[in-house]
Order: sequence, then C-alpha cells, then structure tokens
Amino acid sequence: MRIVAYVLFIGFSLFGAKLSIESGNQLKLAGTLFQDNCAILTINAKVVGTKDDRNGTDEVVFKIYNDGKLVNVTTASVPVLQAKDLNMTILLKNLQDTKSPGIAIECEELGIYVDPFYLQKSDENCSEYLNMKKVNRELQNICPNLRYFGVSCD
Repeated sequence: MRIVAYVLFIGFSLFGAKLSIESGNQLKLAGTLFQDNCAILTINAKVVGTKDDRNGTDEVVFKIYNDGKLVNVTTASVPVLQAKDLNMTILLKNLQDTKSPGIAIECEELGIYVDPFYLQKSDENCSEYLNMKKVNRELQNICPNLRYFGVSCD
C-alpha cells in the first residue's frame, strides 16, 4: 500500500495534478474481462476539486486504452474545494487483447497512467452478468472472500 501512495505522490508532483485524492483515501481500480470481450471497470476514490474548469466544478477525465486505441473517455465533475466520492462503473465493449494484455488507464487531473492494468478473467458472458439480479452479482463478488473465513456460498 505504501508503494501506491508513493507512486500517487510522485505522479501528483510530476504532473502538477489539479485534483487531489483526499488524505487517507486511495484510488481503487478493479475490472473483469468476460468471455465475449466485454469488460466492466470500476474506479473508486475520494477526490477534492481544486480548479474551476466549468461552472464551479473540476472535471476529472479518465481515458481507457486497449492495444493502443482510445476505447472510452469518462468524465466526472467534482465541485471546487469540496470532496466527492467517485464510484464509477465503466462498460467496455469489444476489447481485443491481440497486441498486449490488459488495458491502460490515464487521468491527467490525478497524474496517473497505469499500463498495463490487468483485468480479472471471467468464464461468463457480459450480457449474462449484467442481466443477473444485483444481489446475485454482489454475492458472486463477495463469495470468494468469504471462503477465507470458512463460509461456503454453494
């Protein structure tokens, strides 16, 4: 965890980030790649807006690349001088892992560039996962961790 903090600190220093992650919080990235080349990426952090980009908000832009191509741009607005929880879920369709595995995630405002970011592989299809009831999806995500405590979800 300390390495992540140092990397983020260096990134903020080098890129002159206009947003900051609120102290005590971390940027958390997670993602799943499904059999049908669809992926779901989640981004979670608490950030503080510092520069008025538009109408009193600081715009934080996440760019997602796959095999060198820009495949998604997602923007979140953070009120200036206020903390905001970013809890973003991004659907990525038609991913190709032909040149290099994983994806790249860039956010100039936070001074981060992660390449490669490896997605957890799933044996399911994306459409099946998305059509599953929310409680079943949450249970499916929690069950592997419960096994460490001797709880079986079968």
